[in-house]
Amino acid sequence: MKLSQRLMEMYHQVSPGERVADIGTDHAYIPILLMKNNISPFVIMSDISQGSMDKAQRNCKDQGFGLPDSCFRVGDGLSTIEPGEVDTLVIGGLGGRTIAGILAADQNLTNSFSKLILQPRNNSGELRYYLHLTGWTIISERLAKEGKFICEIITASAPENTSAAPSFSAETDLADLLKEGQDYRWRYPESFKYLPSGQKELLKKRLDWKFGSLNQEIQNLRKSSNNYKSLIDQLEEERDYLKWIEKD
Repeated sequence: MKLSQRLMEMYHQVSPGERVADIGTDHAYIPILLMKNNISPFVIMSDISQGSMDKAQRNCKDQGFGLPDSCFRVGDGLSTIEPGEVDTLVIGGLGGRTIAGILAADQNLTNSFSKLILQPRNNSGELRYYLHLTGWTIISERLAKEGKFICEIITASAPENTSAAPSFSAETDLADLLKEGQDYRWRYPESFKYLPSGQKELLKKRLDWKFGSLNQEIQNLRKSSNNYKSLIDQLEEERDYLKWIEKD
């Protein structure tokens, strides 16, 4: 069984001995590898789709793991997991806002776990800002290539003080709170500047596209008969910041 670079980077964020719940497990590739290599003594595979859960059960059986039915759970988000039942939550392949919504639906439940391994498909800045708002500390940022995409893997550790967990009254409430996370400094955090060389190459590929987009937008605004100086200044500021992030 061969995992993509994205799944392998997520797998490598799990430390030996950690109990893991894979939310949106689909084929259960990460839990299977964790069991095969004796990394995790206990895994839960959870998915909203019964079809995906059927695939997970077949794959586990094919790999020689006779797990009890309690390891396979069908349900939405974290509704299938008990507080503190595992050490680490793995959530990947969803948008950053969606992941934040899953975690914020019951912040006390989320704060009962020790580690989050998150792989947002988009809106990563808003997810980072959610972690900031709720006291989670980002301890690792990794990039991985999958097809034509450069994926982000964010690993975070739980707040030291979980007694004052913020509450989010509704999805719209959360969306309003996360707007600041759309800022480029959250989408491209300063920690990207200190990625190791192989990771920095992936970042450069991603930034090359972004620079092209920014330069084209600035050029179009300068050609306009309207006065867009303020907007041009903002875009140039973003471009300068990203050049600083890219520079060794």
